[in-house]
Amino acid sequence: MGKLGFLAEFSLQQFQEQFDQIISQNEPYNRRMMLNCRITGPGRADFVSPIVNELAITAGPPFRMIEVSVSIADEHLACCAGDGLIVATPTGSTAYNLSAGGPILASGIHAAVITPLAAHSLSFRPIVVDMDKPIILRCRDAHSRHEPADVEESESGRAVVVIDGQEHTPLKSEDQITITADPNQFLLVPNPRQNQWRLLNTKLNWGALPNYELPG
Repeated sequence: MGKLGFLAEFSLQQFQEQFDQIISQNEPYNRRMMLNCRITGPGRADFVSPIVNELAITAGPPFRMIEVSVSIADEHLACCAGDGLIVATPTGSTAYNLSAGGPILASGIHAAVITPLAAHSLSFRPIVVDMDKPIILRCRDAHSRHEPADVEESESGRAVVVIDGQEHTPLKSEDQITITADPNQFLLVPNPRQNQWRLLNTKLNWGALPNYELPG
């Protein structure tokens, strides 16, 4: 329950009014796809976490441009140079991804959206990919190739992975991030009087026509 978030479909009053209708259903919830993240690399313990909304790679200290290589399974897709990128679930497509200019995904599809953060190239645009194959990400400081070979990475790493705005872990240049569809699903009790598109219209005024009337 809440006011702004797109997962908060009920006000307290609405939940009280619709409670009997909700519990009378055989399955009073929707199943949402989650993602799974595994980070591996030399000298580090494997990091594993589910993703409800998004995984974001952002520049860590010294906060310079970073490059993120993106592959779908064994096929290289692109290399994004900028402040980082976001991999979002359909549920998370209306969160950080939307603020970064990414598309809104229908909540029930089995896909993820890859959205760059302040990409250095105008040719890199958000892309929606099916999650039948894993997304492989590798990250490095875009300036590291110009540094002397004996310059070591700081303990904090060149970039940081942030999951759902809660968990974060530093990255080193040889780390690999593997993102797959999580076998578990996120269960959400929907508001019977709402749907995803009406909720967007209510909370963001999305899809509404411009106001053609002049003020005054």
